Order: sequence, then structure tokens, then C-alpha cells
Amino acid sequence: MKRTTLTTSVAISALLVSLSGSAFAQNAPDVLNSQIQLGDAFSNMNVVVEGDHSGDVSSIALSTGNAASGFGSNDAVRHVESNQTMSGNSTANATLEGDRVFGTASADATAYGNSTTGSQFQADSMNQTVGTNRISSTATVNHISATTLNASATSAANIQDMTYDGRLVPDGESPTLRANANQTSQADVDANIDATVCCSVDDTNANTLAVGNSFQSSSEYSNAYANVQQTSYGNAITANTRLTQPEGNNISANSQAMGNNIVMDNSWGYSQLDGSQTNTSAINATTEIVLNDWDGDASISAYGVGNSAMQTNIGSDQNAYYAQNNSGEVVSLTDFEGGNGGAGNLSTSSTAIGNTYTGYVCATCQSAVPGGALTQTNSGNVTSTGQAWARGGGNVYGSAAAIGNSANYSTNNAGGHD
Repeated sequence: MKRTTLTTSVAISALLVSLSGSAFAQNAPDVLNSQIQLGDAFSNMNVVVEGDHSGDVSSIALSTGNAASGFGSNDAVRHVESNQTMSGNSTANATLEGDRVFGTASADATAYGNSTTGSQFQADSMNQTVGTNRISSTATVNHISATTLNASATSAANIQDMTYDGRLVPDGESPTLRANANQTSQADVDANIDATVCCSVDDTNANTLAVGNSFQSSSEYSNAYANVQQTSYGNAITANTRLTQPEGNNISANSQAMGNNIVMDNSWGYSQLDGSQTNTSAINATTEIVLNDWDGDASISAYGVGNSAMQTNIGSDQNAYYAQNNSGEVVSLTDFEGGNGGAGNLSTSSTAIGNTYTGYVCATCQSAVPGGALTQTNSGNVTSTGQAWARGGGNVYGSAAAIGNSANYSTNNAGGHD
């Protein structure tokens, strides 16, 4: 017998923003989006399976305060101004329990405060604010056994994700992506996985991500300019992954906790990042695994960072004129307790960083390098701890790294471009 319960109370304000509107207005944005969420958003999904099941089973919960998405047409470049304010809590709980599944069993929980996603538009102004609330996701697995088990929990106070293809820009218009973003979070953010498996699982994947502010852009065949201001000053940002499993083959368990995060990816055009990141939130990433017997690969990691920015480009120069300031404590912890590893290999890593920037250019056949002016200031304590206990097995690799500030600039010539 299969019993499924669903309780959901999700408040989403003005879910869809369409970017396929009227002709471009010279003195006003094509899209003016304003969203204010005053109450809480809560989703809960509980899936119970009894007996043997030959197919796949899943439990999915999504909670978002404000969500805006849009996809531009190919015959015009749309200009967007967006303001999102979240004043309530956002909570997502996904639970999966039962017996044997001869397929894939999944529990996925996602909680956002504000979310903006879209393609083929210019972000003249994108502002996101979350108050002193809680953004929380929890994926729980009880007793169940499966061929493949996937568990994920993702929480973000503010998230923006843009894509842009310069080949789609109409003739006469410059293929250039411009983004002006301001993200502020006062929220406590946490993502949690609590998984207990009854029997053997061939492949287990458990991943948590908690982040205060996240900005991502992906563009190609264009120039790209982003001015991103991120501030996270809630009490804590926490990612916890806990897994107990009697036996299995391949196991991957990871936790990431980040105050502010930027990923800017461009190709075949100049790229420039301006702005600043400031984090005062305490950062904690913890991964704890109890695994009795396994014979494949066990990969365990915890990654905590106050401010992170990654900028990559292909075929042209890129510059970052950026400042990172972290005063929050950053802690990462991995704990592995294993039984008989057979021929299995174990790798466990714990990493804690105050500020980190990575600038990478694939120069191809041209002369292209990363550059700019970067300032990093860290005044928070940074602690990385790892411990592993394994009996038998093959190779065992353990590493722990605590870094105040990290900056890496690199380039390589990977050959020509067709």
C-alpha cells in the first residue's frame, strides 16, 4: 500500500514576469517588476512507500517568497527593473520513508526568499531584500532502501540567474550583457539532510547548499558587464548533511555554506565585474557520515566561505574591480565513521575560507588574461576540522584547509576556436 500526504501553503507573489512585451521604450524599462511578500511561505511533502516498488519514488518541496522569471524573444533586447522584498519565513520540508525501491528514490527540498531567473534581457536594476527571517530547507529519509538514493536541500535568501546569447541579438544592436544587482539579506539560512538508510544502496548522493546571496550569469558571444553588491548580515548560514547507511557501493556527501556567492561565466567577448561583497554572518558547513560496509568510492566534503566570486572567460580579457569583506566566523567539519571498506576508497575534505576570488581565462589562440584590482579583508575566525575512522579498504585521503583570503588568477592557451 502506498500512502502519500501533502500539506502545502506556499505564498508566491506575482510569479511570472514576461519579457516578450511591447517595443523598447527609450526612457523607461520594458518590464518594471515590484513584489512584496509580507507573510510566510511553507511547503511540506511526505511520501511513504510500503512493500517493494519496481519504479522510482520522489518527495519534492519548494517554497519561495517572491519569484520572477522571463525569457526574451530573439527580435529585441528587453530592459528590466525588478524590486523584490521578502518579510516572512520560507520553509520547505521533503520527507521520504518506507521499504525497498528497485529504482531511484529522491527527497528534494528547496527554500528561497527572492528568486529572479531569465534570459536575453538587460538588468538595468535588480534589487532583492530579505528581512530578519528564516530561510530553511530539510530533506529527510527514513528507513528506505533503493538502487540509487538522492537527497538534496537548498536554501538561499536571494538568488539571481541570468543567461545571454549574443548570437540572438538583432542586427544593429551590440551583443552586450549588462547587469546591475543589489542583494541584501538579514536572514538566518539553513539547509539540512537527515538520512537513515535501512539496507544496501548502490549509489548514494546527499548534497546541502545554504547561501545568503547568490548571483550567476552565463553569456556567450558577447561582452559582459556586471555590477553586483551583496550584503549578508543574518546571524548564521548553516549547511548540515547527516547520513547513516549500513552498506553500499558509491557514496557522495557534501555540504556548502556561503555568505555571498558570484559566478560570472562569459565567452568570446570582454568581461568585467564591479562591486563588493560583505558578510557578517556566521558560516557553518558540517558533513557527518556513518557507513558500515562499502566497496566503491566514498567522497565526503564540507565547504564554508564568507564571500566567494568566480569569474571565467574564453577568448578575451576579463577584469574584476571588486572588494570582499568578511567578519563572520567560518567553520567547516567532516566526520566519517566507517566499517569494512573492502576494496573501497575514501576521500574526505574540510575547507573553510574567509574570502575567495578565482579569475580564469582560456586564451585560445589569442592573447587574453585576467586582471583588475581586488581587495580582500577578513577579520573572522576561520576553522577547518576533519576526522575519519575507516577499517580495511583501499586508499584513504583526508585534508583540512583554513584560509583567510584566497585570490587565484590563471590563463592558458587551449588551441584555436572555430
